[in-house]
Amino acid sequence: MSMFNFNRTTSTASESTETKDKKEYDNTNKGCVWPNKFKFSAKAPDFTGYVNVDGTEMRVACWIHTDDQGNVLRMSIAKDNGNPNKKK
Repeated sequence: MSMFNFNRTTSTASESTETKDKKEYDNTNKGCVWPNKFKFSAKAPDFTGYVNVDGTEMRVACWIHTDDQGNVLRMSIAKDNGNPNKKK
């Protein structure tokens, strides 16, 4: 069983219309990670994603680590190299 809950809600048509009326969303100092669907070795991160730090886009890699206090996420953050496959 996963220690994280990834239930997502989908937006409705009315929410999409409302979003167009509001000013653009500010992603500064925010980010997300998703399960790594390309994990082909034990050393590969369990989660990958992006974070925006003071306006700079950074790549995030996370590994689930279990110690005597339970599960924790260990993270690595590096400057984004301009991945052409990244969705914007």
